Amino acid sequence: KQAYAQLFFLAMTLQLLNDGSLKCRVKAADVIASLVRRVSKELLSEQFLQFGLKWMGSLDNSEGSDSSASSRSLVIAGVQVCSLLVQHRADIMKRQAATLFLLARTALLRYLHCRPADLLLEAPRKEVGEEEQVEVAQEKAEEEGIAGSGEGADWAVLYQVLLLLERCLTHLGPAAELACVDPGDLSSDTSPPPLMLLVLEALLFPHAWVRAVCCRLLLLYLSQRDVTRLTSDAISASNLPSFELLTRPNGLYQLGRRLCVCLSQAGQATGALVEAASAAAVFTVRAMFRQTE
Repeated sequence: KQAYAQLFFLAMTLQLLNDGSLKCRVKAADVIASLVRRVSKELLSEQFLQFGLKWMGSLDNSEGSDSSASSRSLVIAGVQVCSLLVQHRADIMKRQAATLFLLARTALLRYLHCRPADLLLEAPRKEVGEEEQVEVAQEKAEEEGIAGSGEGADWAVLYQVLLLLERCLTHLGPAAELACVDPGDLSSDTSPPPLMLLVLEALLFPHAWVRAVCCRLLLLYLSQRDVTRLTSDAISASNLPSFELLTRPNGLYQLGRRLCVCLSQAGQATGALVEAASAAAVFTVRAMFRQTE
């Protein structure tokens, strides 16, 4: 019964990535979802999942070509496959949460075009007025050719990676919570920094869709925390090293500052972005009032 599963999986993945019709892409995703629900755990783990992880991590082995359309498309294909697996086979994907988040952080760092050292909360930053902040990001994007439209543009990679992370936090439970606060190696210029530092940077990305999914991801992160403790139950019980944005020096300030930038650009934002950014800003302000420092 599963002899042709891989054949259909690859065909539908190509359709999902390349078809110009939204309706066809939705149907292709439905077929893939049906496949992953029906195949055995062995086939899913040994083939479907390995395809997704390999494609998603292809940028690691593509020095000098990460800005090409083919490299972006391959990463997007891997992200979309992993996203469908997370949504429909969370029982398998919970064991892959750490790998997924590491690949996602690597992709975010690459396509945000920033260095880990620039993302540290303690790093000196040039103060820019709220009305100028996104305009500066837009100019930088245009200079580097990352503000275009279409499936091959860098914003599309960022958008799909952030959607994957949103689904991970929605479906994978404590495994995703722990992976979300993995501190990585903060002293390394090559290791991807903690996820929430990358999310903070993405809040200033010029494309409104990227900022919108960032705000939704932040809401999921904040919903697992209480304003009085600023950490989740799963993380408190784990006793593992973690990077907790809200308890770091300048963490609440930098979060609130970027949310204000999003809200100040309301003319460019969707209603969903404004709603999510407002809810996150309310939590941030309440947390600030409860801190002694």
